[in-house]
Amino acid sequence: MMKTKLQKESKPSSWSKCKVPLLIIQENLSFSLGVGNDDTGILVLGATNIPWVLDPAVRRRFEKRIYIPLPDIAARHALFMNQLSKTPNALHPEDIDFLCTHTDG
Repeated sequence: MMKTKLQKESKPSSWSKCKVPLLIIQENLSFSLGVGNDDTGILVLGATNIPWVLDPAVRRRFEKRIYIPLPDIAARHALFMNQLSKTPNALHPEDIDFLCTHTDG
């Protein structure tokens, strides 16, 4: 039988193994440092490309969310040029343009 995304996995994922300790540490820091009362303290920065998988309790603890869109065609061109400049290759400018137009984000 196929499992849906909402059904529990039989084995704990790497995320579920670190979720509880992260929440405990964050709660203890908030309590002991009085985080939220001033602008000093500890900055916790998180990034994911699958935010819908995050536990609601974790999402609530990150007050500010910044959406960073996928790179547009000009940004992809710059990324390809940057990475390909480090490796000898026989690509022509037309090949780079082809890659940029046939990749999405």
